[in-house]
Amino acid sequence: MSVHFASLLSRGAIHRLSLAGAAVLGTVSGALAGPAALVENVVGYSGAEVMSYVHEGETIRLGSHETIALTYLNSCVQEIITGGTVTVGIDYSKVQDGRVDRTKVDCERKFMLTGNSETHVAGRALRGQPE
Repeated sequence: MSVHFASLLSRGAIHRLSLAGAAVLGTVSGALAGPAALVENVVGYSGAEVMSYVHEGETIRLGSHETIALTYLNSCVQEIITGGTVTVGIDYSKVQDGRVDRTKVDCERKFMLTGNSETHVAGRALRGQPE
């Protein structure tokens, strides 16, 4: 005797389960969202390390003489922020009671390999058990 799980539930119950599942997936995907910016320099602030990432919505509170330099991965904007409250965005920060200097950096050229030098790249993907 085979009974399908869906046949045991009313349509309303299935709808509520679907909504609950969507809410859980939304929470998980939000938690797994990638980084927004890379910390390139820190002066006096102990809440972040150089070469670490900050995420959208994160709040950084800097003392009046503390500085953090962020480079945004999505917009290639570099910010040098001194003092204040920083709310990390996806393309740039919102800064209250502090000073921010923004510059657009050339992300395209920064990571491009040139043809002037010899470059060797190799890789191998293995799947399953070795024979």
